[in-house]
Amino acid sequence: MIVFSEFMRRWHDMDLASRMGGAGDMLKHHSLVVNTESPVIQKIVSLDKEGKEDEIRTLCGYIHDLSLLEQKAFSGDELKAFIGKANKVLSYI
Repeated sequence: MIVFSEFMRRWHDMDLASRMGGAGDMLKHHSLVVNTESPVIQKIVSLDKEGKEDEIRTLCGYIHDLSLLEQKAFSGDELKAFIGKANKVLSYI
């Protein structure tokens, strides 16, 4: 889940009201909240113990991108990278 500080949320709201845009700038200042009890996150932790750094990096990036999808539409390059990560994640199955 992507979380914004109250200041950034209010700044974003004011920016939207004044110029009808600017959501991309707000996303530079966010926090990713992770549920450490999630089976997916626990699996990633177990991969760390196995030393599978490439898989961990890919999975963490994919989780971050999934969270960003809730907040904004991806540009063409971002969508292409996201699909590439999705294909890589599926190759782990």
